[in-house]
Amino acid sequence: MSELLESQRGFAAALRDAEASSRAGSWLAGDAALVAQRLAIYRANAAASAAKALTAAYPVLLQVVGKEFFGGLARSYLRARPSTCGNLYDYGGEFADFLAKFPHAQSLPYLPDLARLEWLVHRAYGAADAKPWDPSGLMAVSPQLQGEIRFEFAAGTAVMNSAYPIAHIWAIHQPEHEGEFVVDWSIAERALVARAGLRVTVTALGVGNAAFFIAALEGGTLDDVARSLAEEKAKPPQEEAARALPETPAKVLPEEAEKPSLEEEAKPVSEKNAIPLPEEAAGPFPEVAAKPKSEVADEPLPDRETLTKE
Repeated sequence: MSELLESQRGFAAALRDAEASSRAGSWLAGDAALVAQRLAIYRANAAASAAKALTAAYPVLLQVVGKEFFGGLARSYLRARPSTCGNLYDYGGEFADFLAKFPHAQSLPYLPDLARLEWLVHRAYGAADAKPWDPSGLMAVSPQLQGEIRFEFAAGTAVMNSAYPIAHIWAIHQPEHEGEFVVDWSIAERALVARAGLRVTVTALGVGNAAFFIAALEGGTLDDVARSLAEEKAKPPQEEAARALPETPAKVLPEEAEKPSLEEEAKPVSEKNAIPLPEEAAGPFPEVAAKPKSEVADEPLPDRETLTKE
């Protein structure tokens, strides 16, 4: 291994782990204490930047679990999956898989699917603009060839299936939502993500519409899509994934609300501002979510920690 590569890897390790900074003396000049202090500033900024990138990509997830819990998730994710790209817009694509295995998120099993939906929304928002489409162009296709028509969708258009009502959960956490925070957990949803101008929409699809979009997005011809619809219609009706979960209003703390007391912060996350599941599903509140905001770097920061504050 070259000396330059070893130094680069050592610096990257020091940004992720405070303990690694103690070994920085071999390739960073200056007083060891000063080196550690400077690395702490870098580490705090790296963590803050990663957290902001995740916040931008997963705003609904942030509302569901709360700022403290989300901050803990962001720090844990950064340690487990450091960024490998210079563009932070691309950071966070593995967040759903991370949540599925993260021990302290198991009491909210819908979080991974919600994260997958939000990542699709995030990618759709930054997708290339679509060319205008004139439906009258279909009239130019002879009837004999219409079965060979293939639809080309705008970049970022996607469909995902979930055993949870993720489209509804996403919708009730949008700023324009004025209805009740009520979720019917017995419903499994198929969500269509598409961009209309500068706005990304999420639409819950029926079984038939989902079959149409899935077949068409996979490049199927109109004949292929029709066969998929017929096959879907011929299937015997199946019960959705059974969940004896009550309709329960979610609690979302407005930004202007007073900060919860320490006693309130110590409650399980399912008792706070997440859409609750039954009591038996609630797990212990993770330690990582209870850390104060100043511990972004997992250690006391120097006086210049204000550089990392929002």
